[in-house]
Amino acid sequence: MSDATGSHRESEIGPELTALASAYGVATSYIGQDHEVHQASATSVRKVLAALDVDASSIESIAAALVDAQLRPWRRALPPVVVVREGTDAAISVRVPAETSVRLRIVAETGAELGELAAANPWTEGPLVDGVPIGVVTFAVPLDLPLGWHELIADIDGVEHTTTLVVTPVRLPTPERGWGLTTQLYSARSHGSWGIGDQADLRDMATWGATHGADFVLINPIFSPAPSQPREPSPYMPVTRRFFDPLYLRVEELPEYAQASEEVRSKVDELGERAKQGARRAELLDRDGSWSAKSEGLWELFTFSMTEDDQRGLDDVIAGEGSGLGHFAIWCVCVEEHGGDSSRWPDGLATAAVDAINDFAQRHVERSRFHIWMQWRLAGQIEEAQRAALDAGMSIGVIHDL
Repeated sequence: MSDATGSHRESEIGPELTALASAYGVATSYIGQDHEVHQASATSVRKVLAALDVDASSIESIAAALVDAQLRPWRRALPPVVVVREGTDAAISVRVPAETSVRLRIVAETGAELGELAAANPWTEGPLVDGVPIGVVTFAVPLDLPLGWHELIADIDGVEHTTTLVVTPVRLPTPERGWGLTTQLYSARSHGSWGIGDQADLRDMATWGATHGADFVLINPIFSPAPSQPREPSPYMPVTRRFFDPLYLRVEELPEYAQASEEVRSKVDELGERAKQGARRAELLDRDGSWSAKSEGLWELFTFSMTEDDQRGLDDVIAGEGSGLGHFAIWCVCVEEHGGDSSRWPDGLATAAVDAINDFAQRHVERSRFHIWMQWRLAGQIEEAQRAALDAGMSIGVIHDL
């Protein structure tokens, strides 16, 4: 009985936890497909807050976190960003301790000094923050600021604090109307694609449309699904909206294909022909067959045809993209090895234990680099399709449905 009662209490979200979740923008309920409101569990909300470095593990920590959330804006001299409209009255509040001198100036995005702002109001008392009385000094924003992303600098007793000042237009001009094409790229296949429309097909469609006066070509989302079979057929259900689906790569236009030996190219060509024949026999689009052949061909090119320059380029991509791409690549390898249901992965991987993930990554370096390489090459082909569309005369080019 006590276990059931404890479980019931844990599923409920009290007013304190609700208030803390609200302070950090964490939802505590959602409307499901059944059109009914569903409450999140207290455990789920605590875990989300923990991911935001907010301790909600006890009543005491929730109370302390609520106080910290209320005082958090007062611990910053300037807000994270200030947005004003061009030519309209606006004010900027600087939070400073009592009996503190403060000066505020603006540096334009061009580097030019735009001058010092005049204080519109004297220091006005606010709350005690860590035992120190904090108040607000308000400054008037000049009406003649140019559009752009500028730097706002507050000099408080000789210490500089900076933030971004964005000056936006009052309204955007209405563009000239144009017309364009729209297509589901996976269905816009040609004799050259491996059963599924790809970036080369997109480029050809865009250039053809441009010659007939089209201003754009709108395609479906091309974000990445899980690299498992069967593949998710809907382009509106990706696993990420940051990285793309390598199914849309045109294999024969990769530099690695041109650099490959005759033997490797022959293997890749056989895989391509297998995918094309399968597509011709199938009544519906065969994503699984296409990806099975294409992923095998891409692996052949990656493992046998990467030059030293390619490897250096890949290293630059890894360094430039940060940890996100690397984490995505490792996740893809986990899916390939253990399936798409992470609850069935080995314990350390299923719980994302750092040691287990690091050990797995060290044992699958080349395969994770393969997934990074596909993203790199696909990004290049996406850029080429857009460049071709604009060079052919489109005023907008490729529009990706988000």
